[in-house]
Amino acid sequence: MLNICRFHCERCNKETHFMPIYRVLAMTGVSWSTIYYWMSKQWVHWMTLPSGRKLLCVESLHQSGSASSKALSKGAAA
Repeated sequence: MLNICRFHCERCNKETHFMPIYRVLAMTGVSWSTIYYWMSKQWVHWMTLPSGRKLLCVESLHQSGSASSKALSKGAAA
C-alpha cells in the first residue's frame, strides 16, 4: 500500500493524489532536507493535515521537472 490519498490541491486547482513525505523519500531517493528545500522554494505543492502531518501533491512532483519525476514514474510502475 502506497498511502496515497486524494484531496483538492489549491495550487493545481483540482483533485489530485497526495503522499506522505516518507513515501516520496522512498520513491525518489532524495533526503528530507531536499524535500523541505523544494517546499520552501514552492517547487512542489503540499498540504498540512490537522495532525500537523504534511502530504505532498504527486502532480506537482511530476510537474517540477526535477529528478523526482523519473523516480516517481518508476515507483508507480513497480
